[in-house]
Amino acid sequence: MSERGVRQTGVALLMTLSIILILSIALMKTFENRSVETAHLANSLQRFQAETLSRSIFRAILITIRTKKLAFVIQNTTSWKGVPIPFNNNQYFQINEIKPIDHLFNLNRRFRPDDPWPRVFLNIINKLRKEKDEFDIPLDIEDTNPVLSAINDWTDWDTDPDDQFFSDNYEGYQEMNPEFIVKNRGLDRLSEVKLIPPFQELGLTHENIWDNFRVFLIDKSSEKQFIDINLATHAYNDKDDELEKFLNSFKDVEGYSAVFENKEKIRNILKERDEELGYDEELGGVLDPKIRFPLPIDNKDYTWKKMLENEGITFNGDEHGLFSGKTKHLSISFSVAVSEVIVTTEAIVEVIYPSENELTIKGFEIISYSMQ
Repeated sequence: MSERGVRQTGVALLMTLSIILILSIALMKTFENRSVETAHLANSLQRFQAETLSRSIFRAILITIRTKKLAFVIQNTTSWKGVPIPFNNNQYFQINEIKPIDHLFNLNRRFRPDDPWPRVFLNIINKLRKEKDEFDIPLDIEDTNPVLSAINDWTDWDTDPDDQFFSDNYEGYQEMNPEFIVKNRGLDRLSEVKLIPPFQELGLTHENIWDNFRVFLIDKSSEKQFIDINLATHAYNDKDDELEKFLNSFKDVEGYSAVFENKEKIRNILKERDEELGYDEELGGVLDPKIRFPLPIDNKDYTWKKMLENEGITFNGDEHGLFSGKTKHLSISFSVAVSEVIVTTEAIVEVIYPSENELTIKGFEIISYSMQ
């Protein structure tokens, strides 16, 4: 073959290879796009499945509470809390929390200096600060009142500065830099308090806030703060002693002195009650599903009042109002996973009691819904 023929053959081969390379790249792009589309469709399907399962799991939790009774669910927390429950390939759900929250301090109220709540708030803050090594000096009421004043200004419906705590001096937090911009509406989420500068300066962690405060207002009666003596953890659980924290918050609170002064007697009453009911400390709960509300408190049943009187405890009306035998509001948190998609739902549930041993779900509000 001539030299010219060789050159022509080489050029043709090069062109052929170039065309093959271009077609290969185009084909690879097509497969890549198809792979992306397939992955996108698979992810969309997983998200849809996760959302659907979340609604089903939420209904199942509500049905369980209504049929198995709230006391049985709460008192057996260790058997279900944080435990992944698989129900299909690459699918599971876990319940993160089901707990009464009526005893938590409500930040969605109008605070006034002559009310007991500023002192209760101070006691809670000092307890949390004491648990941190860097905050060993307790605050005084003058230190926390500006925080409550700022919350008032955030939640009220007018544009005027709060006049409850600073009637003669409107400056205070109004002169903060950067400027303190208020919402002029109630707190919709507990996390909102982190946006209020005076509250930020308290140095509380997310866990501190979540475990001690609430903001929900399903109705006006939700402002009332009380503890369910049948469901609150107490003497047998030092790690999360809800009763201890609740009683301590009323130290030196005018009108509620007997609550803190008799806290050890109250704890002993409930501890003895648990022992009589067969509480198993090692297993961590009352395992008898027939136990619903073993210590009722209402106008017709004076069991609780008699037990207090037997210990020499006399409460006024407001002090009695801090204790109940029936939870009204619950916090529920659960997660559902489908492959790599995880949906976490947090809700507030309101329950009512048509009769002594009957519980009905009155309503609920989804306060947080997140997907990863």
